[in-house]
Amino acid sequence: MQTWKTLHIEIDDELTDVLEKMQEAATPHVALVIPGRSLLLTSMINLRLIQKKAKLLGQTVAVVTRDVMGRTLAEKAGMFAVRLVADLESVEAGATPRPVEEHREDNLHRGKAPAKTQAKKTTHEPILMGKKSVPTSKAKSGHPKKRELPKTVMGKITYLLGLDNLGKKEEVQEVSQFRVKVTPASKKAFVSILSLSLILLVGISVFALPHATLELTPKLANVPVFSNITMTAAPTDVSSRQIQYQEISVEYEKEFEYAATGKKFEGTNAKGRVRIFNREGKARSIVGNSRLQTQEGLVFLTTGFVTVPPARGQTPGTIDVVVEARDLDVSGNYIGDRGNIGPTKFTFPALTSSSQQLLYAESFEAFSGGVTKVDQRITATDMETANKNIVTDLEMLAEEELRAELVRKNLSGNVDLFEPADPRFVSKELLGVEIPRDLVGAAQPSFKAKGKMRVRAYYYKKDDLVSILESHFKDHQLTYNQQLVGMDRSTLSFANIFPPRDAQIKVTVKMNGVVSYSFASDSDALIQRIKDNIVGADRARAMAYLQNLPEVDAVDIQLSPWWQKTLPTLKENISVRIKDVRK
Repeated sequence: MQTWKTLHIEIDDELTDVLEKMQEAATPHVALVIPGRSLLLTSMINLRLIQKKAKLLGQTVAVVTRDVMGRTLAEKAGMFAVRLVADLESVEAGATPRPVEEHREDNLHRGKAPAKTQAKKTTHEPILMGKKSVPTSKAKSGHPKKRELPKTVMGKITYLLGLDNLGKKEEVQEVSQFRVKVTPASKKAFVSILSLSLILLVGISVFALPHATLELTPKLANVPVFSNITMTAAPTDVSSRQIQYQEISVEYEKEFEYAATGKKFEGTNAKGRVRIFNREGKARSIVGNSRLQTQEGLVFLTTGFVTVPPARGQTPGTIDVVVEARDLDVSGNYIGDRGNIGPTKFTFPALTSSSQQLLYAESFEAFSGGVTKVDQRITATDMETANKNIVTDLEMLAEEELRAELVRKNLSGNVDLFEPADPRFVSKELLGVEIPRDLVGAAQPSFKAKGKMRVRAYYYKKDDLVSILESHFKDHQLTYNQQLVGMDRSTLSFANIFPPRDAQIKVTVKMNGVVSYSFASDSDALIQRIKDNIVGADRARAMAYLQNLPEVDAVDIQLSPWWQKTLPTLKENISVRIKDVRK
């Protein structure tokens, strides 16, 4: 008598749970006790997979269920099928379960009718949509040709539903104990339902399953790099930290205009009447040519000696006098027509501030008569000043002329002058000066002078210099998790400079390299750590975490579908895209 180990299957157990229980049973005879409403009994694929697993484990499987249809499908899958556990005793030792289809096909081949059909010929036979019919065509051996179960999921579905025979002109024989009627309309319905199910499955996968895309912008950092470089007049190899320099020479002549400093005022000064106020208890004497000054700095002189009466109580003593504008104001500029002022107040600048409150003047009508006319004259001093300034002016233009010559030569390689402001590397020679000294004393506001100069300097190809610095940076300063974005040419400078010697110039060059974190070099570790920390999180918390990473400068999170508020709970549904920041 065989010993069966019963495995009780829950109604919501899935196929994988059943297969695990079978593997853990470790016994040759396994009885699966399955509730009648279990989904396992409605799927031929599940039952065939159970039978296939049993063969791999070397087990004999029996299905115990009160579900009639479930027992029928179990038998069709090649397993024993009984109603109660006690019925297992009737199973003969060493018996091999045989699929229902094969048993009944053999009876048909021998000319025997199914027992149930012979016993009850008048019974109304139920119609089950989707039952499989077996072709009556036989192989050369005389036995019905068996079809193998397809390997793909779609093939299994169409095989079990009988849809793989659509369009084949074969006679079919009903072999089940139930009559199977498959009408063209039912076949069309199955195909429609199956197609709609697949469309819904794809739609759910695309639109309902949450997905997130992270776009990370790596943070940039400036790292200085120093390198000792030799400039030589002979052709060199850049890899040896040597670059070539060349000499440039230019002669240029410029004409400059200089202003005459000698001036003579030939205009007229404005005149007007003012009233002088005296708030002291004693009379005040005002001598001729005493200065009165406006708030704007215009200076006027009294025309004669006057005495201002003392104040009587609160009433100041007053006297009216005529005043005339002086040639120059307090800043040394000619007054001329600027002296034609309106009513205003005057102070005596020679008095103290407290005395200016007791003695002052005020006009009540406009002044007139002021005319500005100044003759500028060239002096000998102007000529000597021009002779000195013309050298300075030519030297200031030297770098501009050298750079203009580089442009005229149309040189390639992004050339640049080498220290044009350092006299050790730039030679300046004054070739001549032309100054019109015969104009001394001439009444004109300016004069012109010419100067000629020769300038020599050195230039080099900046691209060669940057290539050396970039190579040095990659070899000595770039770590394994960094990538070089580019070299910041605007930071190029020379730390140490040694004058030319033996046709060589030695310098220490400094430039900043722009680096960022290299996600490609450590993608597995960092990106997986990012996903582990934000999986299932809401968008705000994920943004806060990513923005605090030292390797990240900016982040953008795109969620789909659009109504999704949190990141997926599956890391596989989170994709990371790194923004390219290379220049």
